[in-house]
Amino acid sequence: MRKEQNSPVELIIDPANSTVQVPLLDNPEKTVLIRLDSSQLTKEELVDDVLTRGVCQIETDTDLRSSLLNKTLSIKYGTDPTSPNVHIGRMVPILKVRNLQRLGHNVTIILGDLTARIGDTSDKPDGRPSIGLDVIQENVVKYQSQILHVLSKEKTCFVYNSSFYEEMSPLEVLGTIERYANVFSVNEFIRRDIINRRLTTGSRVTINEMLYPIYQGLDSLFLNTDIELGGTDQLVNLLAGRTIQKHNNKKPQSIILSNLINGTDGRKMSSSWGNTVNVLDGPKEMYGKVMSISDDIMEECLTSCSDVPLADVNLLITQYRSNNIHPAALKKLTALAITSNIFDEHVAAEEYEGFKELFAKNTLNKDNLETIVLDDNTAKDPVSVCNILFGISKSQIRKSIDGLRVNNEKPLDGLVVSSGDIVSFGKRNIVIVEFKK
Repeated sequence: MRKEQNSPVELIIDPANSTVQVPLLDNPEKTVLIRLDSSQLTKEELVDDVLTRGVCQIETDTDLRSSLLNKTLSIKYGTDPTSPNVHIGRMVPILKVRNLQRLGHNVTIILGDLTARIGDTSDKPDGRPSIGLDVIQENVVKYQSQILHVLSKEKTCFVYNSSFYEEMSPLEVLGTIERYANVFSVNEFIRRDIINRRLTTGSRVTINEMLYPIYQGLDSLFLNTDIELGGTDQLVNLLAGRTIQKHNNKKPQSIILSNLINGTDGRKMSSSWGNTVNVLDGPKEMYGKVMSISDDIMEECLTSCSDVPLADVNLLITQYRSNNIHPAALKKLTALAITSNIFDEHVAAEEYEGFKELFAKNTLNKDNLETIVLDDNTAKDPVSVCNILFGISKSQIRKSIDGLRVNNEKPLDGLVVSSGDIVSFGKRNIVIVEFKK
């Protein structure tokens, strides 16, 4: 057990028992005991977690709670391997899938090697660039290993959605698409906000994009899916599955839509925007990136991206909103919980201690920092140096100027950065800079 007494911002971590004690501001000697995982919850608690945690919409024609408790259902979650990385935003529905595995349901993960070639533009202001099959296949291998950080290998079935068409002739494939293309209308497609905006501004919209919901909906037909999970940006695609199942006189799948998570720059977390917290980052980078996310979204990150039982999350948030838990303590707990969720409690506790050693005591150990060499002719004012070192726009740096430090101090007007100085921006971006001719 790791313990630091009388500090309103430091946690007491017990990795062996998967618990954390969070100090209360009205008396730091008192703490709230928080569980880091939901594996010991009852079936009823797990079902409530699936149906309420971070959920913004459910579409169903059945008593979903009763079905989850009393039947063995076919669960589907699909993802297109458009990049090598699975980020914690994509992990939100996958965490629900894990609880569904704990309940004994049958889980299929669709790896969209076919749909990735088309490109889902549900949340994009422009069409997606085309991706080669070789890149998709490389990404698929990485996706599987990252998803299995959370899901049980023995209980997870991975399916390529191209496999549904392998035994069809080209004529049969065309006939299948033609049949279901008649179920949907162009009017329905262009009423979608993102598509309407693109058409209004003259942006190109392809026929392939119109076919995307049909391909995703057919996945549900071929699998005879009972429940499909996804983010709110997937509403149209998941509803397509219900429509196609009804068209075949099958019971329509229920859909559970989760809230989308914002990334490190405040926009929706997306690989396309480079604002993600990725599984491939490793535990150190993951912990640091979560610590760099805005305080405003800590509650939603803890709720949607961790395995902390929902009752514990609600207790924490109640205390936090009553100003009885320090914001820094909540952020550290969130980083710890997300890191332990993807890796394990012991690894997360080590990252907590390492981060505390590096930052919490306001001492910087140069042995732990990367050195970046810049040309001596580079502008040496702190904003310009920060812009070059971290690739952050000058306007963003000036907007968040309180986060800029040189040798752990706020830079004074007129300061010039020198060789050997430590330049940092926020909690995660920190390096030693050297200037050479």
